[in-house]
Amino acid sequence: SREDSKPHRHEFFEIAYVVSGSSEHTIDGHTAIISKGDYFFVNLKAVHSYAGLSPDFEIINCLFVPEFIDRTLEGAHSFSEIMNNYPARFEYSAFSDSVAGRVFRDGDGFIYTLLSKMLEEFSEKKKGRLDVMRSLLVTLLICFARGEEETAEDESRINAIKEYIAENYMEEPTLSEIAKRLGISLTYASLIFKKATAKSF
Repeated sequence: SREDSKPHRHEFFEIAYVVSGSSEHTIDGHTAIISKGDYFFVNLKAVHSYAGLSPDFEIINCLFVPEFIDRTLEGAHSFSEIMNNYPARFEYSAFSDSVAGRVFRDGDGFIYTLLSKMLEEFSEKKKGRLDVMRSLLVTLLICFARGEEETAEDESRINAIKEYIAENYMEEPTLSEIAKRLGISLTYASLIFKKATAKSF
């Protein structure tokens, strides 16, 4: 669907996936450019808006209340409240709320597949569709948690690269040397550095 670009809030959670086009998305005062393959999580009652929508901008929205996942989650207002209180314990120690509003990239199309399957179940109204949709939604939430974990690791490595540069800039360190010290590939080091700084090493 094409989203109303005015600032708005919902009495439910939202997962949005950009199917085509691009837009500027603002959530709780933080703005990012979103384009095809990007997806993000919006907390209950968070204010967000779209601006500068390209003519082909289209998103898939998954809107849900926490009790759809489990009745004991009624009253949860954030990603962290859902994940930290979900009755089936996850293999993670604790969840922060930094997932909400952060833009993630669907590198292999798996998120799109999950959302497409949810749409299919919703429209075909087969027996047991709500249970299938609930399972797919929980899978989506775990994907957000994994994505957040990977982002935190990247940020830690970027900080390590910056610290090494600051401490050894007189010796003109190479990225290859730094990557070796961090135990990561040169290609990966180059990628995360450029993504974080918008500059090549």
